[in-house]
Amino acid sequence: MRAWFVIPIVLGLGLLGLYAAEEFQLEGQRTRVAAVKREASQQIRFGGGAKVVGPMTLSGPQGASVRIPDTRPRIVNVWLQACPDCMPRFEASRELVEAGEGWPEAPINVAYGSANAQWAERYGVADELVVDAGSNLVRPLGISTFTTLVIDAEGRVVHTDYVDRAGFSERVRLALAKAGSPASAPEASPEASPSPSSAAVGVPESDLRRPLEDPRILAGMVFLALGVVGAGLTLTLRQTEAGGGPLQPWQEDLVVGGRRCSGCAGRFDEPSEATRCTGCEAPYHRTCAKRAPQCQTQGCGKRIPV
Repeated sequence: MRAWFVIPIVLGLGLLGLYAAEEFQLEGQRTRVAAVKREASQQIRFGGGAKVVGPMTLSGPQGASVRIPDTRPRIVNVWLQACPDCMPRFEASRELVEAGEGWPEAPINVAYGSANAQWAERYGVADELVVDAGSNLVRPLGISTFTTLVIDAEGRVVHTDYVDRAGFSERVRLALAKAGSPASAPEASPEASPSPSSAAVGVPESDLRRPLEDPRILAGMVFLALGVVGAGLTLTLRQTEAGGGPLQPWQEDLVVGGRRCSGCAGRFDEPSEATRCTGCEAPYHRTCAKRAPQCQTQGCGKRIPV
């Protein structure tokens, strides 16, 4: 197969094309992740080892309006009404109130969906009920379930907890006490909620951090290089067989020496007109070789390149 070099070129282009198509599909998802992180950065920053939120003002269905951060440390419950994953914590909140413990202090209850005051009252989370309509609190903190936060007067999230965990009330009280002391530094919250990531918008981290040395790119470049080199060698060999390229000394000698064509017995007027048999090296005009590509010398019969 004289055009074998086409195969690696096609394979190389195919591999590079697959990679480019996948990158094109992921570009939209990367753009979405970047937009989420840009928006989150406007509402959250890091200071003293804790996440910092706000300032923001949230309003509720019955006219309540709260500001985060407040002038003092506050408990903030963030939840989605009737969320199946949140229901065990709603039940734990109701049990907490029914047991007479109640919350260490009246919390701010932030719903990031619909907020029905009667429904919230049923589970003991109706105090200062407001709605995070723009997800300004939920999205930066990556909250996806009923989560209790302790936020100090500077907006630092000094504690993250879940009401269905043993020892919840004691931990929240301790966090409130520490947050109220100017000398205390915010401590890392257990199981702190993650900041927005690619997972939050459905893009695997492995797809966003792809190595530049992708195997498809490497293989594609190798195939392309093989095809290009093969094409160059093949074309060079064909040119050599046809007597192309710079004039050879023997071509000049045919003209100067008055040699005649082995096909038509005519003289050679131009060196470029001449070619010769690959076997016995008998001289021929190129036009004669085209008419009779096999050498006419007795006993030879080799191919005459044209």
